[in-house]
Amino acid sequence: VHLSTVPYFHVYGFTLCLRMVAFGESLVSIAKFDLGVMVRLIEEFSVTHLAVAPPVVVALLDGNNERLVNSVDWKSLESVASGGAPLTVAVINKFRRRFPNVSLVQSYGLTETTGAIARGASPCEGMIPGTVGRLIANCEAKIVDPNTGVSLPLMNHGELL
Repeated sequence: VHLSTVPYFHVYGFTLCLRMVAFGESLVSIAKFDLGVMVRLIEEFSVTHLAVAPPVVVALLDGNNERLVNSVDWKSLESVASGGAPLTVAVINKFRRRFPNVSLVQSYGLTETTGAIARGASPCEGMIPGTVGRLIANCEAKIVDPNTGVSLPLMNHGELL
């Protein structure tokens, strides 16, 4: 059972909805995001997979929401997919401490690429803080020096083209 908190007018929400229809999977949807409603629905529908934007991950960890987050049973949740912006290493580590049995997967994509172009292919890849995983099949990318525009060799920091 998937719960989508992302809008369908963004490629993230649209492709998630298409995936659910294509595979005949169950999808719980929220018309307008509300943290309290989301938390209640996770328990009510025994949600296993949660699709969110990074601010939702941050909200789940916010001390001001602790009472709300602790008010429900999270045992059904297996994974949280976060996309739209990167999560900081501090947030990733805090999430892992708060939800030790839940995989946190980040992906990178654009509307112009019709969705994700990189994502973790396994739970192990999702354990590397700050990564969005590997390029998906049939995609190419280049890392360049942001100052010179020159291509960089593997395992160097730079700007993604």
